[in-house]
Amino acid sequence: PGVGFIPKPFTAGAMARAVRELLDRRPPEPGALEPIPRGTESVLVVDDDTNTRRFVVKSLEHLGYHILEAQDPERALSIALKSRVDLVVTDLDLPGMTGLAMARATAPLLLAT
Repeated sequence: PGVGFIPKPFTAGAMARAVRELLDRRPPEPGALEPIPRGTESVLVVDDDTNTRRFVVKSLEHLGYHILEAQDPERALSIALKSRVDLVVTDLDLPGMTGLAMARATAPLLLAT
């Protein structure tokens, strides 16, 4: 799985492009204008801030992605154990564990599916 960062605040279009680029594993094309990408992959969204998580979830659902969501790292790891996850979108500042540590913990689970 890819790892990428997008600073807050962000637009739905910027988030959609970042997700699609990570899933396609292709470098971004500087200055290229293209339609907002869509997908059908499974994305786990992890953020303890309800408003941010809901925005990301609704935006990605609108683009066709299958969304799983968690408000904390423990729930995210539980979901990753039980479900197919193609990409994890996470906040970096999570309670009890950083988003980076959580992503590292989920990576072996994602690679095994």
